[in-house]
Amino acid sequence: MYILLSIFVISLILIILILYLQIRKIQRNEIVATEEILKLSPHHHLPKVNIKKIGFIISNAFRKYGHLLVIATLKGWVIATHLTKKYSSVLLQKTKQLLKIEKIATENIAVSSFLKKVSEYKKRLKKMREKIKENENETVN
Repeated sequence: MYILLSIFVISLILIILILYLQIRKIQRNEIVATEEILKLSPHHHLPKVNIKKIGFIISNAFRKYGHLLVIATLKGWVIATHLTKKYSSVLLQKTKQLLKIEKIATENIAVSSFLKKVSEYKKRLKKMREKIKENENETVN
């Protein structure tokens, strides 16, 4: 694990060093960008992009159709929430049937014999408390 991590860090440092040295060469004018080098660029055939014009087109489109976008989003949200409320119980029942999940009554199942003994002991104590209270009430009256 440490070997792979150290190899990764070393290679990352070397890549950054190579890029730094190439940028320094370009800044010192040791490498001149000619048309042949520019043609090697993968984007040389694409036209130059005017970002201001694209921003102007997008802003105009939002001005014209922005309210429609907001209304369509709200309608979609209302419809989606209505459908989920309407069909959630049906879908939940179908998935339970598919997974064959049955509700298990917790009253009938004892987790362990120890817990069963503890619950019986609690019931006995409760009965004893009730008898003591009844005897106290009888003696007071």
